[in-house]
Amino acid sequence: MSEETPTIGQKLQEARNAKGLTIDDVQQSTKIQRRYLIAIEDGKFDELPGDFYVRAFIKQYAQAVDLNGDELLKDYNDQLPQAAATHVMPADEAPATREKTPQVRESNGTLERLRSILPIALVTLLVVVILGAIWVFAVRNGNKSSNNSQISSSAVKVSSSKDTESSSSSSASSSSSSSSSSSSSSSSSSDSSSDKSKKNSKAKLVSVSTTGGNSTYRLENAPATNKITIAADNAASWMQVTPAGSSALYVGTMQSGKSQTVTLPNGATSVAVSFGNRTATKIQINGKDVDISKGTGNTGVLTIQLQAATSKAK
Repeated sequence: MSEETPTIGQKLQEARNAKGLTIDDVQQSTKIQRRYLIAIEDGKFDELPGDFYVRAFIKQYAQAVDLNGDELLKDYNDQLPQAAATHVMPADEAPATREKTPQVRESNGTLERLRSILPIALVTLLVVVILGAIWVFAVRNGNKSSNNSQISSSAVKVSSSKDTESSSSSSASSSSSSSSSSSSSSSSSSDSSSDKSKKNSKAKLVSVSTTGGNSTYRLENAPATNKITIAADNAASWMQVTPAGSSALYVGTMQSGKSQTVTLPNGATSVAVSFGNRTATKIQINGKDVDISKGTGNTGVLTIQLQAATSKAK
């Protein structure tokens, strides 16, 4: 290539500027971190997770700015590091530790504080339980002595009240049978309503669309708290979990046989899961498997829309 020919990073930057997009716009579209996009434009490919991800990220970037990713990689093949034949970062070359987000570091600090106060909390709880048991024992003994003093006076009143009770027992019996039938009808109606309510509130995962390497699902009747589980099977895979309107909860290369579960913020309306190895990536939401096999290419983005359950007036 001649010296006047722009680098692949410059060509992507020119295409981005021509479309009037910022780095943040491309990050939102591709779910690739801002620092990786800047490294691609500057030609600093050694700052990316691995050689394979250089080509995968460039292809996603090119699609976001309406360039042909395959042709771009072919034209600039001599400028790019050669990816491994398996298209998966080898386990011995993978980073020893994944990048920790501020939320992860804050969570670790909170766990350390909880561990330090846990013994004190357990001892305090044990003391409170013992004192409560002593108080209950004392109250029961006091009630027994009081009840013994009232038994003799109550025995005198029992004989006089028997005649009155016998005369009212017949009317009470008929009233009781009527009340019992009404209660039975009410109970069956309540059970039926309860069953309908449970059926209506059951969460349901629905496939919305699949375009290229990206898929969209909708979780209907989603609970208030939702959990995403990501795992790598038979090979390593780079992954990133990002709720709508929030920073990434997980970013890193998941080794084969490993998994990670993250809890989404309450009120989140959707979550995006980016991945670099489709065949090795396994994703679940609230224990339900999400199928990403229908997408094309080895990289892609899974978006799950969270539709909260709504109560219907009867």
